[in-house]
Amino acid sequence: MDIKQQIFAFAAGMLIIFLVISQLRKDKLNSSFAALWIGIGLFLVSLGFLGDFYRFIAHSVLNVSGGDHLIYIGLIGFLLVYVFYLTSKICRLIDQVTKLISTVALLESREKK
Repeated sequence: MDIKQQIFAFAAGMLIIFLVISQLRKDKLNSSFAALWIGIGLFLVSLGFLGDFYRFIAHSVLNVSGGDHLIYIGLIGFLLVYVFYLTSKICRLIDQVTKLISTVALLESREKK
């Protein structure tokens, strides 16, 4: 990565971290979601400082011909974790809604008697 890409990644990471922190202060973002987004922001910030390390990992461990591909793999990995988290959250909400519907139906049937 050249210096322009490193500066852009650093700025994008800092922007993400700043936006997440400001949304947390306003109570508009759940802390569990914030942890994932801060992780993505820190990864972007680290690109400027640890670019050589990422290239080494990409070449020696994953046998990928460049650090840029490792960045894509890392971001896709973060997004997959995020999608999995959202899926589990939706499943829990579906279970809660089902229980609420059952409870309301029972209360309505008792009220009619």
